[in-house]
Amino acid sequence: AGQVTLVDRWVGRIFDTVEKLGLFQDTLVIWTTDHGHLFGEHNLEGKPGGQLGPLYETTTRIPLMVHHPEGVGEGATVSGLVQPQDIMPSVLEAIGAPIPRQAEGHSFWPMVDGGAGSARRYAFSGRFPPMVGGATRQPAVGHLFDGWAGSERIVESITVTSDDTAMLVGPQGRGSELYDLADDPAQRRNITGLRAEEKSEMRGAAIEFLREHGATPERITPFTDGIPVAEVDQGMALWAFKDDRERWVAFPTEQQALEQALDREGDETRAVSETTLGALLEADPHSLVHTHGQYYWASDLT
Repeated sequence: AGQVTLVDRWVGRIFDTVEKLGLFQDTLVIWTTDHGHLFGEHNLEGKPGGQLGPLYETTTRIPLMVHHPEGVGEGATVSGLVQPQDIMPSVLEAIGAPIPRQAEGHSFWPMVDGGAGSARRYAFSGRFPPMVGGATRQPAVGHLFDGWAGSERIVESITVTSDDTAMLVGPQGRGSELYDLADDPAQRRNITGLRAEEKSEMRGAAIEFLREHGATPERITPFTDGIPVAEVDQGMALWAFKDDRERWVAFPTEQQALEQALDREGDETRAVSETTLGALLEADPHSLVHTHGQYYWASDLT
């Protein structure tokens, strides 16, 4: 609520300033955001990543509001698929400027101007995995775990959305989810077993999207051939402490565990001990292990 109030006030100040300067009658306003936020839907909170963070409608369907100074499309609500990369070509079309040939987005201005159609057949939502970051993005802590829970095994699903369907495309051999958004907008009934043809088509669209955008073989292979089976070293050393619920929380280094065991005043309140993944699995499969900048259940890493 505080963040909403903050945004409301500061956007209001921007609008007030633009109006005082006499520019509002010449200003095109586009309001959107980066992603949604989970408040318990699908038993998730915030914007979790990894295997705990499949991208449902709550996260991927974001607002898009357009105000044209001459009232184009005023008061209309238009259905259709649009993604953030479509904003730039839409602005260019709205002001009569040429759209660069290399632009990846598609102008949604015809939807605003006449309310017709979608900017695209499918929308694709996913995260950029550290394992394929190349020189521009270094792997997070998870790369230290290669050989037992390395980044090549923690593969997040890709969400493919059409006008009335959303599919969370998982790696081959792991579960996918398919939802009829018209009948089930809250995505409570997974119908992936009922629409084999549609499921295959949307998986193919996700793979083609990755290929068209230069994804590496390491990124594509899990969705075409599955994730290679790897030996899990359950004897790998971890350092852990028990939280307030008596659940084990483990880290790859002792220093990380000691830092996280401190209370708000910086005093150590929890005893840190050395353990192994195997011991955590035996004690509680839902013990938490920190890797890849996220917390995972121990059972998810085997």
